[in-house]
Amino acid sequence: MKTFLTALVLIVCLSSLVFAKGLKSVTCDPACGFSVKSHDESELVSIVQMHAKKHHDKDLSEADVKKMMKEEMTEKKEGMKE
Repeated sequence: MKTFLTALVLIVCLSSLVFAKGLKSVTCDPACGFSVKSHDESELVSIVQMHAKKHHDKDLSEADVKKMMKEEMTEKKEGMKE
């Protein structure tokens, strides 16, 4: 499970290099260091809920996670359409 989650977070982070619109992120407490970005809100909610449960023994609702989300400011990549 840990390998799958790590790979999923890596894929989400790498995808942020390709897309320039609609990227959202959630960052955990600085002492924890967990951070994730995605263009898919439901994916972001799921990943953050799994992290909160596994590492902090907390159950977060979808609304809780959405309150934590921040819109990322990224530059549009050359050749990409808006």
